[in-house]
Amino acid sequence: MSLNPAQCRRTSDELHDNYGRAGLTPAMVHGELGLAPGELERVLDMHPGVEPVTVWKLRDYLESKVLESGGTPRPYSSLTEGMRSAANRWFGTDS
Repeated sequence: MSLNPAQCRRTSDELHDNYGRAGLTPAMVHGELGLAPGELERVLDMHPGVEPVTVWKLRDYLESKVLESGGTPRPYSSLTEGMRSAANRWFGTDS
């Protein structure tokens, strides 16, 4: 599942928005997801080379944290539930 540049920009905006809505700190995300230092920023910005599975894990984590806080997550335009099964087939792992 490869996103074009416009989809990457939109996904980055959506991830950043849900990160803000969740009210998390980088340390909280790094600790709970086991991300390496600086990886959160690379995933949020959708840098080339970021592991797709990590993007999906962050997406799901942020969505759950927004919901836990009583908020409404911003919908994802590319990382939709409909695309989840395709991503699982392409990457051979649960995302």
